[in-house]
Amino acid sequence: MVGIINKYNERNSSYELLRILCMLFVVGGHLIGKGMQITYDNTLLGGEDYVLSRLLYCFCTIAVSTFILISGYFGINFNWRKILKIWFSVLFYSWIIAIYKILGENDLRGSLPYFLPIISNEFWFISCYFILCGVSPLLNKLVESLSKKQLKQLVLLSCVVFYG
Repeated sequence: MVGIINKYNERNSSYELLRILCMLFVVGGHLIGKGMQITYDNTLLGGEDYVLSRLLYCFCTIAVSTFILISGYFGINFNWRKILKIWFSVLFYSWIIAIYKILGENDLRGSLPYFLPIISNEFWFISCYFILCGVSPLLNKLVESLSKKQLKQLVLLSCVVFYG
């Protein structure tokens, strides 16, 4: 993993530690969301196990946004080689899943989204990453050209639009 270096070329290990913790929380979120499969009971609020799993899952989902914010703060650079490497990795693994679904589960219809995973949004995070890489040079230039007050206003407006 490449170390995070601030504008003064000094390594800041606390940001790297936070990114590592975020990665662990993302894995934990996947384990809770997909692996545990705790169902909603007909008791108060779905049962203690359900409430606890949802509460832990809420903390884990924050890790994705935190990871992207840390990465974005230090600038995301557009790199064709990196994008192509990720593209081919995603295609390789999604085609393996598609072949398994066809041969192992006899599910031709369920395998179709795996043939074009980025376009079909089967792996939503990779789709968002490609969009972010494409837009990031413009966003970096915009952030560098705005004053601190204008940047605060833009962030506030973005939050209102996004959450509204």
